[in-house]
Amino acid sequence: MNNCFASSYKGLDGSTIDNYKVDVKSYVLASGVSIRPYYLKSGAKLVNIGIDINGQKGPNIGGRDLFWFYVYNNGVIDDYPIDANTVAPMTSAERDTQFTTYCNSTADGCFGKILNDNWQMTY
Repeated sequence: MNNCFASSYKGLDGSTIDNYKVDVKSYVLASGVSIRPYYLKSGAKLVNIGIDINGQKGPNIGGRDLFWFYVYNNGVIDDYPIDANTVAPMTSAERDTQFTTYCNSTADGCFGKILNDNWQMTY
């Protein structure tokens, strides 16, 4: 994702995360947070946002310091859509499905789990 992010990331299960575009403009905030907005309209989803809460510093693990979240056309920020018909806000069950399906091997699904669990990382 260019020099604002770490050169590689692992999933919670130890696998390599490689499901993101590396040639998208990214930024580092004064706090050290790396952020990568990427306009990619698909159904009700408008923007994919990647965020590493401590930039290039470790642990560089999806769901620990790397997260993806999505901005929908109604202005709501939520997790990875299940399909093109998904509208935000997603239900707790939809977020749990995405967590179970994706969070261990990618950074998708982790943000929704944190939303469901009152901003606590319980996994």
